[in-house]
Amino acid sequence: MGILNFKKYWHLYLTVVLVVALDQLTKIMAERWLVLNLPKPVVPFFNLTLIYNKGAAFGIFSGLSDGLRHFILNGLSLVALLLVVCVILKEFRKSDSYAMSALALIVGGAIGNIADRIRFDYVVDFLDFYVGSSHWPAFNVADSAICVGVLVLIIRSFFKQNHYREYRRFSFINFTFHLLKIFKK
Repeated sequence: MGILNFKKYWHLYLTVVLVVALDQLTKIMAERWLVLNLPKPVVPFFNLTLIYNKGAAFGIFSGLSDGLRHFILNGLSLVALLLVVCVILKEFRKSDSYAMSALALIVGGAIGNIADRIRFDYVVDFLDFYVGSSHWPAFNVADSAICVGVLVLIIRSFFKQNHYREYRRFSFINFTFHLLKIFKK
């Protein structure tokens, strides 16, 4: 039955569902309680600011015509989602629970943002971090899940090399040891 075995992989399905639900719920709350482009200060380095992002990450493609932008972004999003699903099916055979969980975060985030693009032709962003007058581009829960998933995959890649196969559990000591080996070369 593979990855479709719900009883065995229920936690991955639950991760995807929770990411999508939390993402969509926070976007609904942001649209209900925030005014478009008007920052609501939370702490000295963080605002809640409702932004409608018609482009991709950091506003890429936002200057294109609506039809072309819609076609490119939805097409790229669906292709990226299919690639992640293919990686999941490949990783499934390796039984790497960290990688599988990271991929579930990425799929949940991708579905959350694709849902916005299909419904609104833009993505709702509202998390606004800054230092002084320099603001990081606004983002949302789906973007955060994708970034965390990618970060976990990058960290896990350190442990996929042949001489580290004996390490089954991730630990700070193993990670530090690996970095020291890299810098000695």
